[in-house]
Amino acid sequence: MGGIAGITTASTTIINSYNEGEVIAQSTNTAEGKRIGGIAGSSNGKIINCLNKGTLKSLYACERMGGIAGFNSGTNAIMANCYNTGSIIIEDGNGGMIGGLVGRNNSGATIKNCYSTGTYTYPRIGYLGGINGYNYSPSAINNSYYLNITASKAYNGSSANVVNCTSKTEAEMKDDSFITLLDTDNEQSVWTKDSNNINNGYPILKWQL
Repeated sequence: MGGIAGITTASTTIINSYNEGEVIAQSTNTAEGKRIGGIAGSSNGKIINCLNKGTLKSLYACERMGGIAGFNSGTNAIMANCYNTGSIIIEDGNGGMIGGLVGRNNSGATIKNCYSTGTYTYPRIGYLGGINGYNYSPSAINNSYYLNITASKAYNGSSANVVNCTSKTEAEMKDDSFITLLDTDNEQSVWTKDSNNINNGYPILKWQL
């Protein structure tokens, strides 16, 4: 269940896209609430230069929930240059793997050059990460960050392929140097300053101008 797509295949690319709508899993059916994301519930392909501002809400138990994708799986699953500002809410039941960007990063999937400032509300939870709820080896997280007051850790699980994955303060995220940091691995710059305050002063993607 996602703001743009429920499930994407390995050949799918979602690029320069956004969600601002609320995504709500209302059913007690566990299949509906298993994978919830601001862009895609379950992503097996590429999500590039995307953002989510919408609230994600599960009225009952949820297995995997992420600001961009609930489940990011496979070597073709590359999430790059994305950000989430939406809140994640579980009203009743257990939260399994919950992350600012991805609930579960799986089977060689990659998260890079991303950040999250989203907050979390839940009665009970298994794994919570400001970036990724749970990272399964050999999946990778590179050059990705989260707002320090939203979670106690960046991710759970394997650290084997994790580089530069940590928290930042609000001031650090709003500083011009953070834009440069997010663009470190990009051949061309895709991030820019939020001069018109459309994102509360946090970096935005150039296509948003």
